Amino acid sequence: MKTLLKIFFVVPLLLSINLSAGQYETDDVADIVYDLPVADQTKLNQDLDAVPSVVESSAVSVENFRKSYNYLKRIAVLKGEKHKKTLKAAQVFENQKSLFKNENRELLQWSTEVFETASPFYTNDFLGRFQQWINRAVVMTEEDQALNFIATENNKLELFTGYANYHNKLLSDIANAKETIHMQMFGWHADGYGKALAEILSERAQKGIKVRLILDKFSAGMSDFMFVTGKPMKEILKTMTDAGVELVMPSGRGFNRLDHRKLYVIDGKIAWSTGYTISDYMRNDIMDQGTRIQGDLTYQMQASFLTTWLYFGGELGEAQGPKEAMNRFMKNYFKTPDETGSAKVKLLGNISGVRLDVTQDYYEKISKAKKQVIVVNRNFADARFAKALLQAKKNGAEVIVVLEEGTTSIFGLYNIYAQKYLNKFKNAGIKTYYFRDKDGKALLHSKIVLTDDWVSTGSANFDLFSLFHNAEQNLITQDLSYVQDVRQHLLNDVIQYSHEYVAPKGIFRKFTLSLKALLFKSYEVIF
Repeated sequence: MKTLLKIFFVVPLLLSINLSAGQYETDDVADIVYDLPVADQTKLNQDLDAVPSVVESSAVSVENFRKSYNYLKRIAVLKGEKHKKTLKAAQVFENQKSLFKNENRELLQWSTEVFETASPFYTNDFLGRFQQWINRAVVMTEEDQALNFIATENNKLELFTGYANYHNKLLSDIANAKETIHMQMFGWHADGYGKALAEILSERAQKGIKVRLILDKFSAGMSDFMFVTGKPMKEILKTMTDAGVELVMPSGRGFNRLDHRKLYVIDGKIAWSTGYTISDYMRNDIMDQGTRIQGDLTYQMQASFLTTWLYFGGELGEAQGPKEAMNRFMKNYFKTPDETGSAKVKLLGNISGVRLDVTQDYYEKISKAKKQVIVVNRNFADARFAKALLQAKKNGAEVIVVLEEGTTSIFGLYNIYAQKYLNKFKNAGIKTYYFRDKDGKALLHSKIVLTDDWVSTGSANFDLFSLFHNAEQNLITQDLSYVQDVRQHLLNDVIQYSHEYVAPKGIFRKFTLSLKALLFKSYEVIF
């Protein structure tokens, strides 16, 4: 009965999704080749011809320099570093880089003050673009969201795990905000917690604090076809906007290219990177994590929020008069943190059709690991990810995979889809677990990759939506204290109470799983 309900619920949804995992999949994981999701194939073919020719023929500019770089990075992930189209893109980029070094007129036109005031931005042109936006010379584009940040070294990272610890600390930061609350979210339910947070944000806005919210429309049940389920959420959003909360709602492109990022920036001093969404069950029953950040990484997350805010049509009242506006902008949104630390951290993003830095980092870090790999996620549906794990095992690393068993939710489809990999993992000596916490709860929402002495965590799942289609954001670090905190959390809170995967037995059981996998092998469930 559960299977039938899943089929009736999911198949109509899947029919509208122009996405196939088929080009990723082979029966032998070791023979996987680099190729594109079907949904992006047409766009890529256009890019392969159009982007290089545009870049080669255009005048030297920061915009073209950036496009050629982003294009090279994306093609390398999708086609492989030795593919002829990647090599062509590399040549285009090198030509642009050479020209750019000799003729950086646009950079010289921007005030020296801009770059001296915010050194963490110096490897991207966010501030220069913002200054141009103030002058109404440009509009923010999708390309602007793919910010190329350097690693910053003065950060304080605090890991918050479990159900109460994270939410209590986050709500305390929101309650203590003095000037601004910037929030970007995928997933908001019109339940007790959703209403309570809306009331808190409304109260903050009524007190004169600037509250800005980027909320993915689909994830809030507000898509056009959700006219029944969306009504309670409309009431919550109306309550907030009536109170002065500013709101933009990206809607993706169908079910593809959703904005799956989840972050907070409070008073320009404190940032949060998390996988937690807004709902009662997420607050009370699901294992996830959040990282509280102070330091230069907070500036970069603020820049990420603001470019996205402007791209989706949000306004900033400070944008009036170039010099005065720029000064107000820096003063209002990039504050000196009350505390800093010594953690070196890099912010990575996926912007479909532009950059896939999180995906590339996942593949590279895992496949090159020598000592230990621990990956924890509800969703597992990518053959190249599986190949990277098998390669790490060949390198001699201990490899541990923790998934949600899937018997309690629609995400059981992911568990079915992962069966072909789990048996290969078991045969290769990879330890695979189904999650349980100390109270026996089995719901998992974590997105953690620990490889040797690196940690990557944030919003990106291990499925094709996150890896290739959604907007995602992760932080990566080798900070000894933070990595140790994550490792201890995984060993003590995630792995300790989980049970090891056992391959299905019996002809009927194997046949049933194979049939389910066949039905859903070309699709994924969102969320």
